[in-house]
Amino acid sequence: MWQVGGGDQIRIATVMERCDVSRPMATSWLSGLAAAGMLRDVKTGCDGVFINSEFPQLLTAL
Repeated sequence: MWQVGGGDQIRIATVMERCDVSRPMATSWLSGLAAAGMLRDVKTGCDGVFINSEFPQLLTAL
């Protein structure tokens, strides 16, 4: 997966900016990945953050 956030975090606002899509579209994409088990949805303040929970595991396996 391409990286759009810092490390293992992917912010909705970052996807909006880098992919030039609306907030509902970015949320839909990230929610779909979360539903597939690829990301974990975490609420932080007013902005949603999605965590790539496999990223830290990959680093420790190297």
